[in-house]
Parts: sequence; structure tokens; C-alpha cells
Amino acid sequence: MQAQSPTVRSIMKPDVEFEGTLGAFRQTVRKFGILGLWRGQAANLLKVAPHAGIMFLIFEQIRLFYVWNNGYIVSPFRDIPRPGVNQYLTPEEVKELYRQHWAESIRKSRGE
Repeated sequence: MQAQSPTVRSIMKPDVEFEGTLGAFRQTVRKFGILGLWRGQAANLLKVAPHAGIMFLIFEQIRLFYVWNNGYIVSPFRDIPRPGVNQYLTPEEVKELYRQHWAESIRKSRGE
């Protein structure tokens, strides 16, 4: 349907005339059969597959960073739970747990 714009018509002279989406669908099926609806899918997959892979990779790395930043895992690069931290605690509860742990370790180091 993009080929029907006045600019494209005057320069490229396309050989199609559509009267909306349904008309495009009918003409494609009539000219190329039902498989004509999937023409160009191989090229599209070559474009979409790397995009999806990169998108999922970035999402996972950002998720790991935030989970690590909130204190649930040991590293922003590995999904290993931090020992002694209940994974069901809220970020505020995890921070309070660390405050208590640090206060206790300071008292022990002072010999109190």
C-alpha cells in the first residue's frame, strides 16, 4: 500500500492498485497463492532474530544488575543467590538485614 503514494506512483510506476488492506490481501492471494502472504519472511527473520537476541541479552543483564544492586545475588554477572538472604524479602527488608548484619559485625570486631 506504500507503493500507492503520489510520489512513488510518478517515479516508480508500480503495477498494483489496492483498495485497502482487504484488497491487498485478496490480490496477493490471487497472484501468488496463500504462500504469497509469507513472501519475504526469510529476509525478515534474518533481521528480527539478531534483534530479539540482543534485546533479551540486554534485558537479562539489566535485570541481573538491579537484582544484584538490591542485594539478592552475589554478582551482577551471575544469577547465584546471596547466602542467608531470603529471596522473598522486599529490597527494603534486604537493606535492613544488611544494616543489622553490619552493626553486629562491628560490635563483634570491637569485642562488645
